Amino acid sequence: MGCPDQEIEKSFASVTKAVLGKALGAHEQYEKWLFEHTHKPVQLKSAKSGTVMYVPDFDYYTAPGKKAVTLEESEQEGRKMLGEGEIGQLSLQAAHSLLAPIKLYSPDVKFGTNIEVHDCGVYFWSSHCYKGTWYGHAKYCAYSFWPRNSEMCFGCDFAFSCKSCLKCYHSVELSRCFEVSHSNSCSDCLFCHNCENLENCMFCFNAKGLRYAIGNVEVGREKYEKVKAQVMADILSQLEKNKRLDWSVFNIGAGKKTKAK
Repeated sequence: MGCPDQEIEKSFASVTKAVLGKALGAHEQYEKWLFEHTHKPVQLKSAKSGTVMYVPDFDYYTAPGKKAVTLEESEQEGRKMLGEGEIGQLSLQAAHSLLAPIKLYSPDVKFGTNIEVHDCGVYFWSSHCYKGTWYGHAKYCAYSFWPRNSEMCFGCDFAFSCKSCLKCYHSVELSRCFEVSHSNSCSDCLFCHNCENLENCMFCFNAKGLRYAIGNVEVGREKYEKVKAQVMADILSQLEKNKRLDWSVFNIGAGKKTKAK
């Protein structure tokens, strides 16, 4: 079953148009690539109903395994209790068998008003989100982990207060960025790491306050736009042909491509 919310498709087209200069369609064709370098959701099935739950890829959520139940089921299961005789027999050695009927866990977390949130886990006060976890006050996001207070983020991991970003990681207050990591207060940037207050920059590392910069050198708008057009043409060519890009902010300087999984 595909994504039931057409707003996700519209948002993906809008983000790719703003970030890459051309709208890409059919976001589900890019799913594997978008999930690279993110905490991809883990599927668990309820021990009671078989209902599929999506949880973050952390032991706190995945440890229950076959003893997991949905949030709604946990309310009913919580009414079960040990008998008086069983309590008297309880010990560390006997705990496994005696507690089996009530030893159920719920990694299923959701609260607040949520609208059109599909195939997600751990979410609250979010709308129009798809395939991801820890969606908090998020709108029009997909294939991401923890896009808090963010809007239209795809393939992002720990993106706080970000808007219209594609494959950005561990960053705060980014706008229209692509492959940017561990940065804050940047806009219209691509392939940048550990940067602050950058505008229209690419391939910058450990830099602050630059405009129209390439490789930490301000080159002016005209030259920047010329080089950017060449880079974007290459990016779009690969994405449209392969539905993925071999390069990321994590390997662009290492000369080693990311292998498709």
